[in-house]
Amino acid sequence: MIMETESVVQPGATIQQPGQTPTPLEGTIELQDKPSALGGYSTIYKAKWTRGEEESLVCVKWLQMNPGDEAVRGLSREGRLQRRIRRETLVWGNARHPNIYPYLGYQVVNGETWLMSPWSENGSLFTYLQKHRDLESKEKLKLLKDAAQGLAYLHRQFHPIAHGDLNPANILIRVIDKVPTAALCDFGLSRVMYELNGHSGLTTAGA
Repeated sequence: MIMETESVVQPGATIQQPGQTPTPLEGTIELQDKPSALGGYSTIYKAKWTRGEEESLVCVKWLQMNPGDEAVRGLSREGRLQRRIRRETLVWGNARHPNIYPYLGYQVVNGETWLMSPWSENGSLFTYLQKHRDLESKEKLKLLKDAAQGLAYLHRQFHPIAHGDLNPANILIRVIDKVPTAALCDFGLSRVMYELNGHSGLTTAGA
């Protein structure tokens, strides 16, 4: 069911979106090793996702709540959880482009939200360049163009999206048709622009 509701990325604005929180993914998730990366409002893990006899490696973004966020004051923990899931999936889950890293879905484990995407064996742009110091200039420029095309895709949306935290750590390298391709990820600080005068809503990572 589609309904008009208050925007979860800009309080006071209304948008059309699903009236219910998306259904979580099936299967079980087993975190492997130590965190791959730590942030102020999320932790990244490599994990194994099992569905029946099928297994795959995934990246788990473990969301952490910020109790000081004004947008969630007065909400129960469950309410904050539902709001956060809708916020993240509104931007990342609806993005479909070769230069936007794929989003698989989420699970709630022991009351904590885990967002899932395919595991990137090639890592981020930063680590990829560190490991491949012999890349030619044209190959580096190709990765830069990839990132720019992903950003352009976000900016072309009906309500343009500003990534808000674009840096080499938030650009992952995926392989498409055997070609290394840069793709944007981590939309926890994205802004959805509702008006040309610059009013926007912040998808804060703590809500």
